[in-house]
Amino acid sequence: LTLHGAQMRWRDGHGILCREPSKCAPPTALRGVWDGRFTCSGAGDDLRLGALGTDLLGDLAWRETGLSREVLSVSPALWRGSTLVAHPTLSPNPAHIFRHTCGIEAFFLGFISR
Repeated sequence: LTLHGAQMRWRDGHGILCREPSKCAPPTALRGVWDGRFTCSGAGDDLRLGALGTDLLGDLAWRETGLSREVLSVSPALWRGSTLVAHPTLSPNPAHIFRHTCGIEAFFLGFISR
């Protein structure tokens, strides 16, 4: 079920509400705002802020986060080309701090929809 950029999935008797992958914004420059709500600090003109996607999830300990694949795949990640530089939960990097434009409470709610 999808509605206005969000999708609802059922897994193990629980509903998972998250951003629809096709509705995520394309990657943006590090100093920009990605998907209308996420920013990331740090240096690097060659860095881009965009969705994590699913390609690397098999190589990361995503199950330990308690978040679903669907939620993580649309969460913000910092990229240098096709190399993951940082992710707020899977690959924290103290040189790069992720922020939601509306504050910390909205940061995790922002994984859901805008």
